[in-house]
Amino acid sequence: MLAVRTALGDQVFTVGDHVVRALCKALDAYRDPDDRGECIGCGGRRLDENLHCVDCGQLHGILGQVIAHHVRRAAAAAGEGGIG
Repeated sequence: MLAVRTALGDQVFTVGDHVVRALCKALDAYRDPDDRGECIGCGGRRLDENLHCVDCGQLHGILGQVIAHHVRRAAAAAGEGGIG
């Protein structure tokens, strides 16, 4: 038997072993298109479409690298008296 619970209610299905195996295989192969990976900063899994971690603010991907590089350059320039 297979029980399914959704926001619309519960349903129980009687299925055979081959259906259970097929469902397990399908679920194992499924990849969520909205899953953008794990944050390298906090380990959270809530990266938005811009690869910005909703939990800690860490930026990922090329955009994150470019912004981090710019911040490091700006901080180095400020430390040398170049900004201000």
